[in-house]
Amino acid sequence: MSDLSKLIAFLESELIEFASNTVNEEVLNKYNQCCYDQSYKSSLAIIPNDKSEVIKVVKFLDSLAVTSSTIKLYTISTGNNWGYGSATPTSQNAVLMSLHKLNSEPTWLSNTHDKEQPYGKTLGIVKIEPGVSQIQLYNFLQREGGEFWMDATGSSIESSVLGNTLERGFGHTAYGDHFDHCAGLEVVLADGTFVKTGHAGHTNAANAGVHKHGHGPVVEGVMSQSNIAIVTAMYIHVMPAKKLMKKFFIKLSSNEGFYQAVEALRPLKMSGLLNSQMHCANAHKGIQAMVRYPFKEADNNVPLPSNLYNRLIKKHDISPWTISGAIYADSSAELSYKVSSVKKALKSVQHKAIMLSPNLAKTALKFSSSNFVQKRPNSKIASLSKPLEVLNELIGLKQGKPTNYFINSAYYRMREFVSTGNPDADNVGLIWLAPIGPLTRETLALMIETASTVSLKYKFDPALSITLLNEKAADCVISIIFDRTIKEEDDSALKCYDEMLSKFNALGFSGYRSAIRAMQTNSLGFSPELVHLHRKLKLGFDPKDLFGSGHYISSL
Repeated sequence: MSDLSKLIAFLESELIEFASNTVNEEVLNKYNQCCYDQSYKSSLAIIPNDKSEVIKVVKFLDSLAVTSSTIKLYTISTGNNWGYGSATPTSQNAVLMSLHKLNSEPTWLSNTHDKEQPYGKTLGIVKIEPGVSQIQLYNFLQREGGEFWMDATGSSIESSVLGNTLERGFGHTAYGDHFDHCAGLEVVLADGTFVKTGHAGHTNAANAGVHKHGHGPVVEGVMSQSNIAIVTAMYIHVMPAKKLMKKFFIKLSSNEGFYQAVEALRPLKMSGLLNSQMHCANAHKGIQAMVRYPFKEADNNVPLPSNLYNRLIKKHDISPWTISGAIYADSSAELSYKVSSVKKALKSVQHKAIMLSPNLAKTALKFSSSNFVQKRPNSKIASLSKPLEVLNELIGLKQGKPTNYFINSAYYRMREFVSTGNPDADNVGLIWLAPIGPLTRETLALMIETASTVSLKYKFDPALSITLLNEKAADCVISIIFDRTIKEEDDSALKCYDEMLSKFNALGFSGYRSAIRAMQTNSLGFSPELVHLHRKLKLGFDPKDLFGSGHYISSL
């Protein structure tokens, strides 16, 4: 009897839900979907209802293995990791464990000393499980009074907050660096031991989550982007809601203007005056947010012909580069000072600045979308309704409100557009690449040149979004968007990704996170010494190589 057969018999005896080629095959097939070709498939999917079932499964698998496990367990949260590998594993025929049913209501951290309310509600410290979605956390915070904001990504409202944090993802507010606001984990080790980290791991802990670190080694870091444990809960800090906010857009007419604007704003970022994540989108990124690919006008040619590109950016008032961010304040005086500081910093840069409060943006959208305006022929105000729609969704993100609005940009190159909101199910072609480098003009120029040259070589539109992650780092998120119904595009997308990754690694700009593709091809660019250290960690935490073989840390 094989180990896989023994595992299935165990799951049946314990009444733990699973999917295989003979049981719930449709469910297993969904887990094996991906937005690009050559992904690995899972042979079995385990769907535990709670932490206790996770522990049971891990202990059983540990008992099966003598020195090395024949079963490689790959864990996901909700599996909405589109463009990075979705729910597909890093090794062939792995056993998948989906934790999406671990989605209990978020809770404020508390202790026996609390009187009026949990200290977590006073300070903004929440416990979440892997299945807790962005919209679930947002709704919880709203029901609890709206005194705190979460930090949302531009992905699905159903995406896992914990999963994105473990991948060290980022969002849009002042708390945009997600893992930086993780203050403790609850994990299951490879032998089935359940552990709380940080202060929560101390006896009679009454201070869990209040400080990022407890006594001893900081182990939360090695639990992220790794394969040495299963995280079943996380403590996160949420952002105090701001009374006042202005969303700004800085429109720039050239790459040079973009470099100048970043250099002008960098001191404000370094001083902390501008503390939201600032996202900088090129015109191709703007086009993808506004329209679908105009195949008819392009005579079915790809990428976008230059004359059509110019017509689109003129029609929709899209600049070659647009920097967007938010100014937060708790008083009118503070807001006025920060607004004037931004304007002063940009005084010597040729640009067009748009600054709007949330209420003004909503009013403008309502007016431009009204029947009165829309029925007027050749109305310039009516043409603003689409840009204002995008702007309002971006403002929501700056206030911690998740949205599905920007998922549709992944469908940009699909010739037949049928959206269920799930790019995997809709056969969308999407691969993300996200190199990171110093926040300097030289880095920005290299990122733009490299990404654009390779994208165009393989006939993909160079859609770039450069995020000023902090006062020192620039991250270039490159979207390779294609039509999977055309086999040649699927092949070209992988070649484009592989070449682009190779070139960025050669430049020394490794990514802030990675697609599964790079793990399969051993292209993460780790030095031999770092690989040695990773394997030491793996050997100590997971000596039988049970968890996520090849997920960032290579197999033993």
